[in-house]
Amino acid sequence: MEIDRWMAAFQERLLQKFGSRLLFLGLQGSRRRGEARPDSDIDVVAVLDTLSVVDLESYKDALAGMPEGELACGFICGREELLHWPKYDLFTLEKDTRAFYGTLAPLLPPLEDGDARQFIQISAANLYHAACHMYLYENPSPENVRQLYKNVFYILRVKVYLEQGYFVDKKAALSQYSSGCDLEVINAERQLEDLSGEAELRPYFELLCGWCSKLLKQE
Repeated sequence: MEIDRWMAAFQERLLQKFGSRLLFLGLQGSRRRGEARPDSDIDVVAVLDTLSVVDLESYKDALAGMPEGELACGFICGREELLHWPKYDLFTLEKDTRAFYGTLAPLLPPLEDGDARQFIQISAANLYHAACHMYLYENPSPENVRQLYKNVFYILRVKVYLEQGYFVDKKAALSQYSSGCDLEVINAERQLEDLSGEAELRPYFELLCGWCSKLLKQE
């Protein structure tokens, strides 16, 4: 898939459906970062002037005519909802979205570093809970533990931004901006890719829960 062509074609279909009501269209995720596999999701961001269930049906119709449209997912909302969205969630939305149509920043409320810190705390809490739940109630495999560790990238790049002023765009570049326990959790995800189903996973849970706990305790 050539993602720029795909997005241009989808933009045309949305403009046919919504006209000037389409305020913004963008792309997130691995396809934006150039790290996608053939089966990776197409993480689309769309903002309309207002959003109703009828609009969602029109959006689905636009997707139905797209090649590999079944890979599409992402974020859609109306302008007023976006203005009142929790700011911690908007911080990464702004930083991680490549614009194809319109400009996102004027549609957002003012964002501050405190919103980024709240993103780290909430994300660390959710990841801590997910790790504990998996350890207690599931039969963990290296693959589903690795899926937990994939969340580390999204948290760490915000931490790096706050500490170093740089928003890391690609997973491969994150290591050069990290050290200590941060670097350990990055390397752990890579190690999990090579583990067999009989591998001892307790150390990976200990590392991840400890890392999340440390983030939760930081002011």
